[in-house]
Amino acid sequence: MNKCSVCQTKALCQTRCYRYEGGLFGIQTTLNKTSQLILEDRKSIAFNEIVSHTDWDIKYCKESGLFTLIECDTYLVNWSIAVAGSQFKPYIRFALLVNDKIFGPSTLPVSVGLLSGSSLIRTTKPCSTLALINDTGDLVQLADVEPIANLTISKTYI
Repeated sequence: MNKCSVCQTKALCQTRCYRYEGGLFGIQTTLNKTSQLILEDRKSIAFNEIVSHTDWDIKYCKESGLFTLIECDTYLVNWSIAVAGSQFKPYIRFALLVNDKIFGPSTLPVSVGLLSGSSLIRTTKPCSTLALINDTGDLVQLADVEPIANLTISKTYI
C-alpha cells in the first residue's frame, strides 16, 4: 500500500471508515502565552495547544504550525488572531496557505486589533498542507493577550 511522503500514513482519499456514519469532526487549536510575540513575514502561527481533536485524518505539527489534511475533502477553516502592530505597514494581513497557495486573506486596516477569517477549502490531493501565515509583507507583533490566536478545521459527515 502506498504511503503519503509528507505524513507517512495511508492515503485515504475517497475512502470511508467508521467515523463517517455522520457528525461534525475536526481539530481546534489555540496559541496561548508565548515568549515569541514577533512573527516574520510568510511565517506560520505555531499553535501550542490542541483543544479538541476528533478527526485523525487531520494531523498537526506544533513545531511548524503545519496541518496535514490526509483526505481529499472539503474543510471549513475558522481562525482569529490578536495583533499589536507591524514594523512599517499601516495594516495587518493574515491568510491560509494551502499547498503553497493563498486562500481567504483577511486584512485589518489598522495595526492593532483582532483579525479573523473563514474559508471553505476543497483539497484535491491527499496529504494537503495548511497553515495560517503572516501575509503582511512585514514583521507583525502579536498581542500580549490570552489566547493570542485560534484555528478550527471542521468537516461534516452525513
